[in-house]
Amino acid sequence: MGITNHKVVNYARSQVGKRVFAEAEGALGECWDLAFQALKEAGAKTPHDFGRVNTYKWSSRTISLSQAEPGDIIQYKNLKIEVVKVTVRTLPDGSTETLTETSTFEIGLPRHTAIIKAIKPNGVVEVYEQNIGGVKHTAANEYHLKPGTYEDGTTTITVTKKKGSYKIYRPEPKEE
Repeated sequence: MGITNHKVVNYARSQVGKRVFAEAEGALGECWDLAFQALKEAGAKTPHDFGRVNTYKWSSRTISLSQAEPGDIIQYKNLKIEVVKVTVRTLPDGSTETLTETSTFEIGLPRHTAIIKAIKPNGVVEVYEQNIGGVKHTAANEYHLKPGTYEDGTTTITVTKKKGSYKIYRPEPKEE
C-alpha cells in the first residue's frame, strides 16, 4: 500500500462514529464527503482535479477488485448483490440439518462512495462509509463483491450480482 492510500485509510479510521463534512462548496455530510476529505487530508487529488464533482471520478486510474488495496475509493452505482449461505450441521443423533440464509444488499441507489478498509478472501470488502441505511456517521461495513460460490467450513456461500456496478479508484498524490 502506497503512502497516499495509507493516509486515506488512516483518516477514514479516525472518523469512525463522526459525520464528515468535506471542506468543499456544497458539502452536506453525504457519503462522498468522507472520501473527498480523506483525499484532501492525504494530499491527493479530489474530483475537482478531474472535472465536475458529480461525475464521481476519484482518480484517472481505475483498478480491479483483485488489485484493490486499503485506501482505494470504491464508487457504487445501483448495485444489488444477493448472498445465499447454506450451512449443513450434524446433529447429536448423526442426522444433518440444512440452514439457508439469503441476504440482499443494495448499495448506491443511485450512487454511493466508500473507502476500502481491507480486502478479505472470496471478494469480501471491508469499507469505511457514511450516510448509508439512514446512518449518517462514519462506520465500517463489509460486502461480498465477487460473484461465485465459496466454501467456508460447513457453509457454502453463493454470491450473485443482480444489477449495477462499481468502480475502484486508486488515489493519486497532487503534484507539488
